[in-house]
Amino acid sequence: MHFKNIQERIQKLLDADLPFFVFRKGGSTTVQILQQKNLKLHKRQHDTLTCCCFSKFKNNDNQYFIYGEVYDEFTIDFHASIDEFKSDFFGETTLADRLNHMNLVKKGVAAIASGKLEKVVLSRKRDIQTTLSYPQIADRLFKAYPDNHTYFFHHPKVGTWCGSTPEVLLSYSGNILNTVSLAGTALFNAKKDHVWGEKERHEQQIVTDSIVSILKYHGTENVQTDGPKTIRSGDLIHLKTEISAAAKQDQISSILSDLHPTPAVCGLPKDVALDLILEHENYDRAFYTGYFGIISPKESDYYVNLRCMRLKENIATIYAGGGITLQSDPELEFLETENKMKAMMRVL
Repeated sequence: MHFKNIQERIQKLLDADLPFFVFRKGGSTTVQILQQKNLKLHKRQHDTLTCCCFSKFKNNDNQYFIYGEVYDEFTIDFHASIDEFKSDFFGETTLADRLNHMNLVKKGVAAIASGKLEKVVLSRKRDIQTTLSYPQIADRLFKAYPDNHTYFFHHPKVGTWCGSTPEVLLSYSGNILNTVSLAGTALFNAKKDHVWGEKERHEQQIVTDSIVSILKYHGTENVQTDGPKTIRSGDLIHLKTEISAAAKQDQISSILSDLHPTPAVCGLPKDVALDLILEHENYDRAFYTGYFGIISPKESDYYVNLRCMRLKENIATIYAGGGITLQSDPELEFLETENKMKAMMRVL
């Protein structure tokens, strides 16, 4: 099929104005579509139907399901270079926003220095006015990041979101659980290999240790790690460790509850980091750094909602954050959020 067909599919779904979810696994050419036949807002997984799960960052009773009452899939080769897109220039971040984020980072470093916590992830948002239609944005997003897990979510009672993430929160099939530890960010440079600093390696190890500890606490067996390795996501690179374990179906819900939010999107200790985020970020993350996925009674695939945007009328709200440790430099942390935001701005 031609690329434009995903635009046509999404436009048709939007015209129906029923809840739907369009998804493609990273590296796959198969696009899955789940559509509900009514506007009901579900907060529980269906007993037999495949569902979309869409969860907020602060997800106590803020988890929604779209029942796949209508299911379809089709195949597209999405390998197009991001350089092919001509995006608008949206201007520099305002000085006030720059200083606000740097001051936020300083508060995080101070809290860590006081011994209250080991790491905290602090973020910001930016509203971008776009002339593109929602289907055009989705088309560009699916093409731009063929190796990421990419989605388009719409529910008239919840809102419209889309995103493309490299991070698996939890995948379960055949009694095997897989997850990843993803932390540390730098710009991709084709001319030389990146040398990671102590701050990034320490940040990544914190996340890995936390996940392994949770899996062992829940009694999973044969916990194994592979990494860290450098992976590419568009113009960014990250440190990634793959983690696997033998688990039972009835363990998955409680493991998921303890994994989210991971130290990669919240911090450690979780409760202290969450309190700091809610007190000082001064905005509602909503579904940013929450999770999404397609689940069925026997298999589950959940992904961290990292590179994402909220679409409302002609405004795309984009988000970015970074892991703050004792070694964090406020200026560098701000620049990291700038680089991450460009991943979404490029498709606008």
